[in-house]
Amino acid sequence: MSTASKIILAAGLTGLALAAVMFGLGADTMVYFDQDGVHAMPRERQVTERQFDETITAIEVRGDNQALRVERGEKFGFRAEYYQHAPEYSVEDGVLKIDIAAASWHWQLGFSLEYSERLTVMVPDQLLDRLQAENDNGSLKIDQVSAKQISVQNSNGSIELSELTADRLTATNGNGSIRLRDLTLSEGTFQNSNGRIFGDRITGRLTAYNANGSIEFNGVPADAYLELGNNNGSIRVDGDRKDDYYITGDALSKNALHARNSNGSIKVNR
Repeated sequence: MSTASKIILAAGLTGLALAAVMFGLGADTMVYFDQDGVHAMPRERQVTERQFDETITAIEVRGDNQALRVERGEKFGFRAEYYQHAPEYSVEDGVLKIDIAAASWHWQLGFSLEYSERLTVMVPDQLLDRLQAENDNGSLKIDQVSAKQISVQNSNGSIELSELTADRLTATNGNGSIRLRDLTLSEGTFQNSNGRIFGDRITGRLTAYNANGSIEFNGVPADAYLELGNNNGSIRVDGDRKDDYYITGDALSKNALHARNSNGSIKVNR
């Protein structure tokens, strides 16, 4: 057997051993390999919880390889479940900033079968000036929050927004679905590079663009203004009053639908 064949065979056997160990263990086990072979060790989950009595008017939160949540709570606060890096946080000039990095094991290689690190931010029932939430790899959910401006960004994972009120909302996803439900907006902009955009019962002036994936809006009110664009995927709109929609090239009127598609169908239920 040639040297190259031996190297390929060794690499294949190592990969099979690594896979066997990984799938035989739970999500709270770290699998790594070194010159002595494949190893497994338990990962110890840590928890940090904080509540804030300061006056807070804006929130900036960033996760990295987390399941990130922003939801209604009695007071401002957060709960972080992590393995290596504790969250960094501060309150300055009314802005709550929370940043938590993903575990970096340097020469070790960690696996889990689900997003095992979580960051949950609690917001009381009050109007914020601004909410900014970013996640680099993992799901991102926001529920029951009111703010003048809401900005949401994810690079690899789903975005779910429900029961939000905002003057302006923007949501951008690089790879993953965007799901919207019961949003009361003056203006909303949604962009996706690879994944579905789905909205149900959303009010306001809405703009949605998708590079690869379907766009669907249900329960659209009769006075809606929608501008929809898709490069590769279907567009579907289902309104409350089926006779009040029309497709227009300029989309200047309040109850107008401007839809364009490069490769896919456009369907409007009348």
